[in-house]
Amino acid sequence: MREPSRRQANWRCAVAPKRRRTAASIMLLAAFRGHSTKTDVRRAARAASFFTRQTMSLVLFPIILYKDAANAGICEPVGLFVYYVNTLLRGDVPAEDLPGAFLDLYALDFYEKQVNNGGHSQFIGNSGARLQANLEHALRGAQMLGVEELVQLLSECWDWCEANPAERDRQDGWRNRAATLDALDERLYALEYDDIAYASFVAEQPERVQTWIKAATGATDFRARSKYYLAAGAWLLKQPTTELLASSDVDAALENVLKQYARTS
Repeated sequence: MREPSRRQANWRCAVAPKRRRTAASIMLLAAFRGHSTKTDVRRAARAASFFTRQTMSLVLFPIILYKDAANAGICEPVGLFVYYVNTLLRGDVPAEDLPGAFLDLYALDFYEKQVNNGGHSQFIGNSGARLQANLEHALRGAQMLGVEELVQLLSECWDWCEANPAERDRQDGWRNRAATLDALDERLYALEYDDIAYASFVAEQPERVQTWIKAATGATDFRARSKYYLAAGAWLLKQPTTELLASSDVDAALENVLKQYARTS
């Protein structure tokens, strides 16, 4: 199969919000009582909204990955996941029928790849009219993975976009680059574990994830300490619906998923 464009579809969440009091909603109440700045209020409002939205259970939807490719490096599982989602979308599975977590991780990977290629400026420019949706999904993805530094970076990027609409619309990752965004780039590039934190992260993982980390880091040390790629790979491998299959078995598995979930005309 030919990999489709990484341009995102016009997604929306598949389920209604679930009302519940969370740490984010408590923070929001405190902000409105005058204990926080306007920026804190905006961030708390986003967090409250995100944490009260319940995505479709992943138990109901399979994740099909190539086993050998997943073990070829720390970066590989999430790349395979993006390819998988692209395959589903090209195979007439509606985006709104996918688990919300799929769309959030997909958007977070788009953000990370864009920033690593041309900075936050490129991410903003290439998002175009999808910028707010991309930020919303990516921020939920960062929260889902538990990478607090990414949550902070995305929040600051969003704040800057809201405060500087004219400059935001000029961003292209090349001739027009805001210095504030360049500073965010450097912080993202530095998101790697030191030896102690890395050992702690690995020790906390279930056996399946530890086995993958050992195989992937044995294949290459490229991005081997990346907080994003480690968290994304670990999250995918922790899902009970994730199947790591031999290359010879993937096409049949994908065909079965498409038969089950594709929308027929």
